[in-house]
Amino acid sequence: MRKIVSIILCALSIGGFATRANAVLIDVVPSFISAGVGDSFDVDLTVSGLGNGFAPSLGAFDADILFDPALIGFSGAVFGPSLGDPLLGEADTGADASTPGIVKLFEVSFLEADSTSCIFCVPPFLNDIQTDGFVLATLSFNILAAGTSGIIPTNIILSDALGDVIDAVTGTGATIIVPEPSTLLLFALGFISLGFWIRRRERRGV
Repeated sequence: MRKIVSIILCALSIGGFATRANAVLIDVVPSFISAGVGDSFDVDLTVSGLGNGFAPSLGAFDADILFDPALIGFSGAVFGPSLGDPLLGEADTGADASTPGIVKLFEVSFLEADSTSCIFCVPPFLNDIQTDGFVLATLSFNILAAGTSGIIPTNIILSDALGDVIDAVTGTGATIIVPEPSTLLLFALGFISLGFWIRRRERRGV
């Protein structure tokens, strides 16, 4: 009896690991950025764990991106091409930043999954233009003040090309660190002092 229970528990643990390993992941890259006040930077909202040329392909997504509006300001978003071209009527996109500290992103594709899902449809098809991972959108920010802010994806809703919900997990997001100007000055003085000390040792032949 104990052997049967052990086998069942082992199978469940393997199955649980497989589910986590194959989970669709939404994250922000790069995961770490250090910059100064007045600088601008971009991050990518990415998806991974989809089918590579086969189902599931992504047909729509909705996501909130959280950040500290006192430290960084949102300046725009450019959506990736993997759900279709909005200019050609293949997709509809939106980026709403009317609430401080939140960018609400969405994209809906009007493309079919493949030729078998719609007899009279013409390419491109989502299964053909999507890989297992790609950039959903590139977000641009300006740094307003010194400090540390996260850029965190949350409230994620995904559906496949047939309209069925895709379960997803979110990554840790990105961390933006902006040092105080006085801290940068101390670092600079430290490096200058280190340079003088090294040159002095070299002259003494130590």
